[in-house]
Amino acid sequence: MEKSDNKLTRQEKATIFEYVNDLYLKLKGNKKKQTKASFKDSWKEDNLLFIMMMKLNSSYEMWDNHEENPDWIFERDIKLAKDTSSIPKLKHQRMMSMLRQNECDMEVKLEEIKEGKGYISEEQHKEEMKKQLEEQQELIREQGDRVAKLRILEKALREKLDAANRRTEAQKLYYEDQMKLLSSD
Repeated sequence: MEKSDNKLTRQEKATIFEYVNDLYLKLKGNKKKQTKASFKDSWKEDNLLFIMMMKLNSSYEMWDNHEENPDWIFERDIKLAKDTSSIPKLKHQRMMSMLRQNECDMEVKLEEIKEGKGYISEEQHKEEMKKQLEEQQELIREQGDRVAKLRILEKALREKLDAANRRTEAQKLYYEDQMKLLSSD
């Protein structure tokens, strides 16, 4: 999958860089521009950074090609662990066993979700939401009725107060008239 520097055009290198950057490097701004320019223009085939970019590009292509059969990853890693001494075999096997167990656990959880265990169906959810909405609307109606009763009570009390004020004013005027009559006699 390795391509020679002479066979890649600047456009192909730019595409490879963008692809690798989006997946792995996540460079932004000036760092991205400078690295991209270096990759396109100055890095040669024997440069370690050029080789790393090409390996990252080909590694994703390898994952993409084996997407249908995920078991190849475990087979490759077990073979790699037997061939190299960088990772102890038992440690590697424990790690792979844990990964497989995690995968199985996730598959079980996914099946439970598909079957609806521990979850309510969409219809039940809609019914619950409808009940809650009706309860809230009933509370709103009750509060509205209470507010209306209080407004009626307020209006009646204001009218009663206005009537009492008018009576008091009338009595005041009557007493003033009576005092004038008595004082003029």
